[in-house]
Amino acid sequence: MKWVELCAGSAAVTLRLLGGEHAIPPVTYQGSKRKYAGGILEALGLRSGRGAESVILAEAGPWAEVWRYLSAGVALSPYMTAWNEQDDDEQAAFFVELREALPTMTGPARAAAWLWLHQRSYGGKGPAAGMAPRHIASTPGRKQGEWRHTIDAPAPRLDTLSALAWPSTTVHHGDVRDLEPFGDAVVYMDPPYQAATRYAYDLPRGAVIEVADAWRAAGSVVAVSEAEPLDLAGWHHLDITALRTMTPRNWSRQQGEWLTMSEPPATLAAVQFELFSPSV
Repeated sequence: MKWVELCAGSAAVTLRLLGGEHAIPPVTYQGSKRKYAGGILEALGLRSGRGAESVILAEAGPWAEVWRYLSAGVALSPYMTAWNEQDDDEQAAFFVELREALPTMTGPARAAAWLWLHQRSYGGKGPAAGMAPRHIASTPGRKQGEWRHTIDAPAPRLDTLSALAWPSTTVHHGDVRDLEPFGDAVVYMDPPYQAATRYAYDLPRGAVIEVADAWRAAGSVVAVSEAEPLDLAGWHHLDITALRTMTPRNWSRQQGEWLTMSEPPATLAAVQFELFSPSV
């Protein structure tokens, strides 16, 4: 099975496909489908951890560099581990230093630096947002080192991801519209949601529909995530909002989670149970 994830971001669905429930993105990320990944695969008739013959990840933002190295088995964790060894009091100054150096960095160090900065950024909005107050040692009421077990978590996760049995993987760092659609693939697309938090790039609703329909016309099975059903004639809609197992999003106006699919969804027992079982 050829697998394609467009607007991949933290690629939570791809990771679930390749490594099962324990393969999760190395850092938290706005819009991540970590909590929905198993249900999305089930809707497509795919089992978590089944793997793929080949993978294409298309992403316009900095995640593309991360996946280029991890999918090739390049270890990013040594960088993270070294940076994590600083004392709490040094973290804020180093955050600024590393952020300023990021544009001129190259190779795996650049990808690791972006992850380190993102994990510590205000609201998980990335390096430009600055360091979150809860990660600064002088924050009133915060005990020294109490956050380190959480903030240092990406390092071991990166080891897990670089050790995954990655199939032949292509990472397209750029606009998804630049890819030539082909058939006999399963394509999942998680575009920036309309009227929601803005990402580093944008893909208007009209372009999302055009891209999805082009992959379907080429002969692939396509599923698109959005906060509402997409207006594509003859396509199928599945509300997977009930799969959310975390506090409802408070960083955007999005509250729903829908799949718009070129083919009828496969049996989705988890969603059916939560949607239709009586309250207890």
